[in-house]
Amino acid sequence: MNAHKLLLSACILFLLLSVSCGEQEETGTSTTTTNTGGDPPRSPDRSANAASTASGNPGSGSSQSAVKMPEGGVGVASNGKLRVVPAEFKLGNIEPGSSHPRMFLIENISADPVTITRAVTSCKCTTTTSVANRVLAPGESIDFEVTLDAPRTPGVKEAKVQLLMEGGLRLVQLVLEGDVTMAVKASPPYVGGPKGGQSTGVIGLKAIDGRPFSVLSAGGIVPSGEGDPAEQARSEHTLSWDLADGPDLSSHLWWVVYTDHPDCPVLPLRIRNPMTGSKADVGRFERYWIFDENVVNAGRIKAGQPVKLDVVISHYNPQGRGAVVNPRWRNVKMVRSLSPEATSRMVAVTPISQDEIRIEFEFTPEVGFSGPLYAFVEVETDSGVGRFAVLALVD
Repeated sequence: MNAHKLLLSACILFLLLSVSCGEQEETGTSTTTTNTGGDPPRSPDRSANAASTASGNPGSGSSQSAVKMPEGGVGVASNGKLRVVPAEFKLGNIEPGSSHPRMFLIENISADPVTITRAVTSCKCTTTTSVANRVLAPGESIDFEVTLDAPRTPGVKEAKVQLLMEGGLRLVQLVLEGDVTMAVKASPPYVGGPKGGQSTGVIGLKAIDGRPFSVLSAGGIVPSGEGDPAEQARSEHTLSWDLADGPDLSSHLWWVVYTDHPDCPVLPLRIRNPMTGSKADVGRFERYWIFDENVVNAGRIKAGQPVKLDVVISHYNPQGRGAVVNPRWRNVKMVRSLSPEATSRMVAVTPISQDEIRIEFEFTPEVGFSGPLYAFVEVETDSGVGRFAVLALVD
C-alpha cells in the first residue's frame, strides 16, 4: 500500500515538473526583436513590430501605430504589402560634402512572402545596403540603410530610393532631404527664379553663427544697396540681382557671392536660366562623360601658392542607356587653366568605380592677383574636353 502511494506521489510530482518546464521553455522562445543597429535616432523602434509578429498577427494595425518615429522621420510608406518607417527623413541644414546615413525599417505586413528585386536611387550621391532579391516572410522586418552624400554647393538636395518588387507590386519610394548650407545661408540658394524665368530679383543672406560680415561682390559686381562693404558689416543682407548686369550666361553657371566671413569667403549660387541648363554643355554627348559637379570652391587662398583640389567625372551615355561606346573616355590627358589669373596642372587620377574617376589637380593664382576669382579649368581625355569653374577669394 505504501509502495502504491509512493509511486502515485512520484507520478504527480513528475507531471507538475513537466508542466512547469514546458511553460518556462515557451516563455523563453518568445523573444522581442529590438533595433541594435547603432544610432537610435536614425533607426525606428522595431519592438512593436516584433511583438505583433510574435502574437501571430503580422498585419495588425497596432504595429503601425506603436512604431516610434526616429528623429527627422516623417510618415509611413506602404503599397499594401510592404510598410517602411519612415517614408522620409528631413535632415535640415547639412554641411557641403557631408555624409548622412539613415536607417529605414522595411516590414512585410501581408500574409504572403514578398520579394524585393532591387533598390533604385535617383542619383549617384545616394547609396544603400543591398536588398537585391531579398525575400521577406510574412511579418518579417529588416533594417535598410540609405546614405546621402551632400554636394559641395548650397541648396536643397532630395534623394529618392525606389524599392522594386516581384509580381507587379507597386513600388515603394523613400526620400532623404537636406538643405546644403554654408556658414552664410542664402534664401533662396539660387538666382533666376524657381523655374528659371526671372531676370531680376532679390536674395537674403544670413550668417548662421550671427557674425557680422560684408559682401565684397556678387555676380561680378558690388551688389546694389550695399554701399561701402567695410561700413556695412552685419549678420544679414538683402541683395538685388539682375542677370542683364551679371556674367555671360553662355559660359557662367554660377552667380557668386564673395564675403569677408572667415568661414564662407565664397558662396556659389546656381543661375537658373535656359542658357545654363542642358544647353550649357552640349559636348557631353560626344565625349561620353560629365562633371559630377561643374564647380570647385577653393575658398580663401593666397596668390602664388598652389592648392590641391579635385573634381570627379562620370561616364555619360543616356541615349545608349549607359552603354560604354568609347572606353577611352576615362583616359585623362591633361588639366589646364583657361584663365590668365591662374595656372593648373594634373596631379593624380584615381578610379572610384567603373563609371567614375577622381582627378586631383594643383591650382595656383598668379602672383600679384587679389580679390574674387572665377577661373575656368579644362579637362581633356581621349574622348574630348570639358571645363568647370574654380572659385576663390585670393589674398
